[in-house]
Amino acid sequence: VSLYHPENADESFDIMNVLEDRLQHSDSAVVLATIKVFLHLTVDIPDVHQQVLERIKAPLYTQMHNSRSPEVSYVIASHLLVLVQRAPMLFSEDYKHFFCRHNDSIHVKKIKLEVLMLVADESNCYDIVNELCEYATDPIISIARESVKAVGTIAVNLCTCDGLVERLLSFLDMKVDHITSQAYIVIADILRSLPAQVDKCIEALAQIRSVEDVVEPEGRSAMAWILGSHGEKLQESPYILEDMVESFDGEDITVQLAILTACLKLFFKRPPECHKLVLDVLGKGMQNENQDVHDRALFYSRLLKQDLQSARDIVGGVSGDQQNGDSTFASMPFQDELSASPELAEALFREFNSLSVVYRQSASIFVAADDEITYEDDLYENQEEAATMAQDGGASAAMTADTNLLLDLSIDDVPPPSQQAPTAAPTMSLLDGLEDLARGDTSAFIGSDASTATSSMAASPTIV
Repeated sequence: VSLYHPENADESFDIMNVLEDRLQHSDSAVVLATIKVFLHLTVDIPDVHQQVLERIKAPLYTQMHNSRSPEVSYVIASHLLVLVQRAPMLFSEDYKHFFCRHNDSIHVKKIKLEVLMLVADESNCYDIVNELCEYATDPIISIARESVKAVGTIAVNLCTCDGLVERLLSFLDMKVDHITSQAYIVIADILRSLPAQVDKCIEALAQIRSVEDVVEPEGRSAMAWILGSHGEKLQESPYILEDMVESFDGEDITVQLAILTACLKLFFKRPPECHKLVLDVLGKGMQNENQDVHDRALFYSRLLKQDLQSARDIVGGVSGDQQNGDSTFASMPFQDELSASPELAEALFREFNSLSVVYRQSASIFVAADDEITYEDDLYENQEEAATMAQDGGASAAMTADTNLLLDLSIDDVPPPSQQAPTAAPTMSLLDGLEDLARGDTSAFIGSDASTATSSMAASPTIV
């Protein structure tokens, strides 16, 4: 039915009226198939299409929450994500349906977090963020990370919600490694994106005295960036960087690169306190075995020797937009995989109720074209033809071998010893002798019977 093209709108409404009760079916496959028909019949009628989206929400929520199979719940949640991405405002009032439950699988929870980031607006953002803060204590580390990241994403998307940043900064007090690391990563993104929130974030970071509680490389890299970019407002920033330089050789490569840049940035802002720090980090960087770290340290060293002002502009420069309080990243909305690729989102909508929605890939990626498919019947026919050809080839080879054997026997049928003629001495080829005579060489005929040669030449056909 989903492939049928009605002749007019009345026929489309008749089909939907007939299938209306299928939306209440207990089988999720029937519900999804019916929804696909409804969506494709009304895609060219915007007003009716919006009403259809409103109508199909309740059956999808029921299937997602009441299914005893986590696989079915994940499939329904994936289809809901496609619809939310298409019309997030229609689902903003139903945000509580996407709160995570204790019995949800990890994959369903991740999709729900993505949906919450998409449906968050000024009317529901505080309720959503309060719920996300509860997920930060989830025993599953990936869910805890995603919840912290979701709070930062909502804060960046809704620049006017000041309270969200305060909730994000509260994660620093939890003293949990993966939560603290993710919080530093999100704070660094907020400092890049929301210049109006810089003072508030720096005030919360002023109490930091060390980064020993941050173990993960991503978090340490984010902290190094914060110290380098905003270290003039943090009194302890040179001393925190000094501790990181002391453990420079044991740091991850990404952290080493971040420390190099942070020390150089802070040097231009606080030269007296960072002069020795820069010399130490550049010396360790140029002795590092990693080529990237070595090259960057060498580049910075030569840049400082060449021209300090140029080095300041290149490494620690601030763009005009940031000086005016308008960051390049400001007001940049969250973009998931589907939002970043409108073509993919449209393809998934066309392929609703298929594996494309679950894989988040167009069917052309994992389904071969018709001319590339070898069907099972064709495979068997090809195998039978190959076997028949092999049998025919074997029979022909056997017949050829028997015929050759018979020919060999008839040719090699020698007479009995009593009738066998005496073996004649090998004679020279006639053509070879003629070629020798033409060259004037008669040595080939020495010792041969002249009469035999003469009779042979006489009996031979004339050669032109």
